[in-house]
Amino acid sequence: MPPWDARTSFIDVRDVAAVAARALTSPGHAGKTYELNGPEAYAEVAEKITRASARRVQYVDISSVQQKQAMPDQRMPDWLVTALLDLHAYYTGGKGCDVDDVVSNIL
Repeated sequence: MPPWDARTSFIDVRDVAAVAARALTSPGHAGKTYELNGPEAYAEVAEKITRASARRVQYVDISSVQQKQAMPDQRMPDWLVTALLDLHAYYTGGKGCDVDDVVSNIL
């Protein structure tokens, strides 16, 4: 899957706050854990930012090879380079895209 098409669990912080407020102020949520997800791809998020800010924002695909070469130049320690590359592979592998109705059910 191309990285720009990778679905990621992006979620608006206002939705997180609304769910937290509801869970803290209404019955039935004690002892429960909620995983909140949102089904958008990087390119879709960039387009939304463009529309909201009236400034052109685009997702630029940088290969893992390019990332691995550039990050040490930014003085990133090896452990962080490895962690970020692993995270990139996780998302581009389609593993960060769980979609559910938790937010809508709670709200």
